[in-house]
Amino acid sequence: MRLLFSAWYIPPFALIRHVHEINFGYEATVLTDNDVQGKPGIQFGNLTAAVKANATCKAFPGDSDWPSTQRWAAFNATLGSALIRIKPLGTPCYAGTDYNQAACQQALLNSFSGDYL
Repeated sequence: MRLLFSAWYIPPFALIRHVHEINFGYEATVLTDNDVQGKPGIQFGNLTAAVKANATCKAFPGDSDWPSTQRWAAFNATLGSALIRIKPLGTPCYAGTDYNQAACQQALLNSFSGDYL
């Protein structure tokens, strides 16, 4: 009986003839070359251009490469105001205007809690 069953077994994925991508509704709206034209801060990269040997891969707030508030606002406008400005939960632990020792301690104590995150 086992041999008969395995001889006729067809994996479920073999029955799928065509797979459609399943995306969220908001993913139907995408930026085009026309959307970013004249906006160097959000233009698409040039895949044929050589990458600088000393280029860094990330910019952080406060870095010279970090976009200004005005540039973020322009980018957000191209996205239909979809960007949400957040502060990471660990912000109180870093030197700066948001440093807060008590809030940092609270963040560290709760960092393993799924309810906190």
